[in-house]
Amino acid sequence: MRRLLLLLAAACCGLLAAGAAAQQGPFTVAEIRITGLDKVEESTVLAFVSFGPGDEISPAELAGTVARLFETGLFRDVEVMREGNVVVIDVSENPIISAIRFEGLAAINEDTLLDLLKGQGIAVGRIFKRGSNEFIESAIRSLYRRQSRFLASARLVTVPLEDGRIDLVVEISEGPQATIREINFHGNEVFTVDELRGFFELKQESFVDSLLDRDVYDPSVLAGDLDRVRREYLNAGYIRFEVLSRDVKVIPDEGAIVIDVFLNEGSQYRFGETFFEIEGDSISEERAMGAVDYEPGQVFADRLVDRTRDSLRRVLRRDGFAFATAEYETAIDDDALVVAITYRLSNDRLAEIRSINFIGNNLTQDLVLRRQLEIVEGETFDIDKLEYSLTRLRRSGYLREVKASERRVGDDQVDIDIEVVEVAQGRLVVGAGYSNSDGVSFAFDFARNNIFGSGNDFALKFETKDSGQDLDLTFREPGITDSGITRLLNLYISDSDGELTSSSAINDLGGRLVYTIPIDREWSWNAGMVAEQSRISNHENLLSSSTLPVIREFVTRYEGEQNSLRLVSGIGYDSRDTAFDTTEGLLFNVNAEYSLPGSDSQYYTTGMRGTYYAPLDDRRLNIISGEFDFKAGGEIGDAIFPYYKRFFISSGQLRGFRTTRLGPVENGSEIGGRFLAHGSVEVLRNLRLFDLDGVRAGAFMDAAGLWEDYDAFIDNSDEMRASVGAVLKIRTPLFPLSFTYAYPVVKEEEDALRRFQFNLGF
Repeated sequence: MRRLLLLLAAACCGLLAAGAAAQQGPFTVAEIRITGLDKVEESTVLAFVSFGPGDEISPAELAGTVARLFETGLFRDVEVMREGNVVVIDVSENPIISAIRFEGLAAINEDTLLDLLKGQGIAVGRIFKRGSNEFIESAIRSLYRRQSRFLASARLVTVPLEDGRIDLVVEISEGPQATIREINFHGNEVFTVDELRGFFELKQESFVDSLLDRDVYDPSVLAGDLDRVRREYLNAGYIRFEVLSRDVKVIPDEGAIVIDVFLNEGSQYRFGETFFEIEGDSISEERAMGAVDYEPGQVFADRLVDRTRDSLRRVLRRDGFAFATAEYETAIDDDALVVAITYRLSNDRLAEIRSINFIGNNLTQDLVLRRQLEIVEGETFDIDKLEYSLTRLRRSGYLREVKASERRVGDDQVDIDIEVVEVAQGRLVVGAGYSNSDGVSFAFDFARNNIFGSGNDFALKFETKDSGQDLDLTFREPGITDSGITRLLNLYISDSDGELTSSSAINDLGGRLVYTIPIDREWSWNAGMVAEQSRISNHENLLSSSTLPVIREFVTRYEGEQNSLRLVSGIGYDSRDTAFDTTEGLLFNVNAEYSLPGSDSQYYTTGMRGTYYAPLDDRRLNIISGEFDFKAGGEIGDAIFPYYKRFFISSGQLRGFRTTRLGPVENGSEIGGRFLAHGSVEVLRNLRLFDLDGVRAGAFMDAAGLWEDYDAFIDNSDEMRASVGAVLKIRTPLFPLSFTYAYPVVKEEEDALRRFQFNLGF
């Protein structure tokens, strides 16, 4: 349309010029004179003139010159005249763009619009060509339609300035994003409408989906949803399934969307025979058949074919054929409704690992990464060993991403490149404060894993206040031997009020040395010793009748000082896919500490703790996790269990409660327990907020309680407390954050509540 108008305008001007010249007929041009130029070069105009001095021209050629100059868009008016044998071209130039401004812009970045216009030659300093206003308005509306804002409008206003310049002001009304009013399916019998809608990432408008923006129409998401529906039909045996059409209608004046999808399901097919075409003798047909994941006569499922193909290639790669390929071809019998599959397996020579290269480890030393590998240079390639090596790297705690690629070297060698993305996990807190209870306080807390890229973890914590001082130093050193043994050393000094009384201080001086020894890929065993001296200041004051019986009984027998040497032992299991943002696997450990003969106070503590993760969808956007924690302690023989070793529930275990106010009570005071039980379930969804990947939000349920012993737990398990709530977890580059709002659902009237909590760390 724009081109037609230009041609009509040029034709009108050309006819006027041609009419004036027609009376004289053809003539020979003696000179070409151009007037009215300011910004445009004379050579630019001459480039669109088809004749020159000395040429004989006709009136029609004058009209063509007018048309060509109009089409450049550089001029708002063009006139070509003949003065004797001189051709005079008089032009009025289009203005220069001085500035481009947008009003009403919010949903789209201004730079995006400027880049869009610049691609069409519309930018500051450029000539504003005829017809650009229609392009600007249309292009901006199209851009908003791609964001599902069908009611958006744009209007261009030109503001004339001096010296042939103008400002462009684009007035934008963005309008709301179009929400999906309905998603309808036609022609479906195998799946119900609700089941088909469940396959869609796009959702019909609702309160919850509006909060998550899942009811906003997006053409690219719709294409992915239809492909997901296609896969569901393929996996149900309907291999001739097709989407006949999709109709997306916009409701006028509302910007809402109605989607209609028309399907042809076809018939259901079953598996027929399976054949193999194998190059070489690296695998027998019998062994290949063992990797087939279906039986003849079973309903056809596309995912089983893909899984079989991957299993066959994996068998070959496990045997050392790093570059083996496995492809398949289907033969469809529409009469018998069966599908025969032929797998083509090819392989080359056994591949030896020539080199293993790490990429992206700016901090972590190569040696630290290599000790996590189960493969080494010089041995035959094994995909199982490679993948387990990657899993160990992910579980190390200092790598957020790990992926490997193989490069063929010659006929029988392979180089493995392992790309890693490091993450520095740690904390540094320095603070001072004052309170009525503690007076002036100072705290220093520093922790860092993979310190100096060594793979070692280091933590130092110091706190001082009127009620006492604490110093804790921990050093963990993985891989001290080729077999992967880890050593942990912990030294601590504590001089502070105990949990149960503020009338005296508990002075602890101790050290812990524990070794963790791998048993296999998931299991490990730990063993070590704890040496500790505990002194009770002013223990004579604790013998009064007003002291809690659980304290007075212990102090009466053991007086002010106890020395203990404890044996530490336990087992651990780790099958997580990664240490960061875990989506699948189990992590748990069972540990026990047992006072050795010769210790002043004979007692034991034992515990079992674990966390299980499972994805709820193929994309691992939704994760469910369950956590459990059991602790028990007791005396050995006729000894008395130390009151300062009793357990208390932490705030992270029972969200929504002031946990220091729970558990067994003596003389009106909570004294903790010798048996702790805790369980928690979380359902989280991975989100992308604030340009951060490690963001999860969802719901949780906590339950926990304290009892005097296991028998009391069995008899009075209904005394547990429980809460439900919402949680937001954010893993920032510096430290993890969590925000929770909890609603207690099992509580007592005297319980103290704390519904909102904020924590550094998960």
